[in-house]
Amino acid sequence: MSVSIIRREIEILKKEWIANPCWEIEKTEGFEKFHDELLNFRLAFEDDCLQVMMKDKEQEYAAIKKRVDDEYNGDVWSYVHEMESQLQRFNRLIRVSSVRVDA
Repeated sequence: MSVSIIRREIEILKKEWIANPCWEIEKTEGFEKFHDELLNFRLAFEDDCLQVMMKDKEQEYAAIKKRVDDEYNGDVWSYVHEMESQLQRFNRLIRVSSVRVDA
């Protein structure tokens, strides 16, 4: 098998794995010779995903901090109390709704 065909098969495998990364790509049968390359690929992909998730969380926390600063003058406890009150209201609504459905 030519090198270009093997490279194409590896690239196809990588694309398929990205679409559904539910196995350890480096352990794919028939690609044992490329274990290190595929392991590095998986680890780099997982690291990229982690970086994106961390950036998303940082943005989420920054938005919450801004809201607390803007609406509650930086008083975190007032914000937490408001969130608890909203959760209690939602829970009451859910209970009322489930009673109506069961009736």
